[in-house]
Amino acid sequence: MIKFVSLLSVLAILLQTNSCQDQQDAAQSNIVDNSTSMSVEQMEPSGFYDVVSIYDNDYSQLDLNMHFEGNRLSGYAGCNSYSTTINYDDGFSSGPVMATKRYCDKADYETQFFQALSETSYLTSTNDDQLTLHNSDGKVIMKAVKPKLIGSYTISKVKSNDLEEAGLTMNISKEDNYIITGSSGCNRYNGSFDLLPDGIDMGIIASTEMACTDNQEIEKEFITALYEITGHKFTTNGLLFTDMQGNEIITLKRSN
Repeated sequence: MIKFVSLLSVLAILLQTNSCQDQQDAAQSNIVDNSTSMSVEQMEPSGFYDVVSIYDNDYSQLDLNMHFEGNRLSGYAGCNSYSTTINYDDGFSSGPVMATKRYCDKADYETQFFQALSETSYLTSTNDDQLTLHNSDGKVIMKAVKPKLIGSYTISKVKSNDLEEAGLTMNISKEDNYIITGSSGCNRYNGSFDLLPDGIDMGIIASTEMACTDNQEIEKEFITALYEITGHKFTTNGLLFTDMQGNEIITLKRSN
């Protein structure tokens, strides 16, 4: 009887040991899976992104942007320029933000931007053009996209004049501000503009001075129209520049 009880005790101990080992193996398996999931989601972006929403607020019409360059993040927060350090050692984190001190009325979006940036724990991307920022709970707190304005265009219309075949072009790129270059039909031109909360602020336009009798009036009208630009609208295949009254003054068709 004593031997029978002892055998039962040994069997119970063995079963309990195996059960504990199975639980430990399952727990270890879960840990590995979670670690793998986080490593897949994390990304390290580069270049410019336009912020389109913060805490579900739509800011796609404002110039809120981020420029990722190694361990540096800089850009324009809708009112002030800023810069900070970033690292990806354990998810994503940012250091203290240095920003200009320009006063802008009703700039709640700027406060929200800096707050969301400080709360960001990791980044994900569905493709190269979209970036999503998450907090430590996994909630989406900010979304950004590659700048929509950037690209190469042909000028199809200036005010009421159809110029599809006139050879006018525009390339828009991004540095501290937006850079425009292209052909006005005969001469080459270049300039820049800032995208502000209340519209576009066009800078000085420079142009070569070749004599072109056939396109002289077209070029003059085009350069004059550039200085009248105060806003923009996106279309299905390009871009519209508008004046202070909202009139469409330059129509652009995307070529890339």
